[in-house]
Amino acid sequence: MVTIFVEGGGNTKALRAECRQAFQELFRKAGFKSLMPRAVAAGPRDAAFKAFRNSIDKPVAGEFVVLLVDSETIPAAANVWTHLKSRDQWKKPVGATNDQAQLMVASMETWLISDPGALADYFGRNFKRHQIPTGRLEERSKDDVYKAIKMATSAAIPKGQYGKARDSFKLLARIDPARLRASCSWAHRFFTMLETHSRAATP
Repeated sequence: MVTIFVEGGGNTKALRAECRQAFQELFRKAGFKSLMPRAVAAGPRDAAFKAFRNSIDKPVAGEFVVLLVDSETIPAAANVWTHLKSRDQWKKPVGATNDQAQLMVASMETWLISDPGALADYFGRNFKRHQIPTGRLEERSKDDVYKAIKMATSAAIPKGQYGKARDSFKLLARIDPARLRASCSWAHRFFTMLETHSRAATP
């Protein structure tokens, strides 16, 4: 069993449930079946790291635990723990492997814009698809991606402008994981790790 401690869901029970369900739907669409990875919406990033570290310290037989957080900035190093030590001053827990640290580069919104069609279907009329960047998505800053989504949805009907708490997890549940993997190499790394450790994914 793969258990993923995800940065997300804030401090409300309802939002954490929505976060967890969105990731489970993404995994389902990616082809995971009997050994579905389990997402834990851990709230703010420091809380996610703490929950992950506690699980590393108290391992459960048969469980492979993973930390998934926004990179916040574009990683300067290929090693995730090096990036997290530089940015967050997090030390790699004793016994943790490189596979157990995963990044959304630079944030979940980058994952969302990997599938502009899903965004267009969700936001409805007046969605400005041309405002959504294409190409090397993971080379764009967190702020640039967020601004792009805001601009693309500024006149959307009926949903209105993008709101992170209201929309992010609903959109995550809608995006195509194949498009995500093709657009974002760090996301591809994440799904490859899931395939390796769950043994329940289809290619």
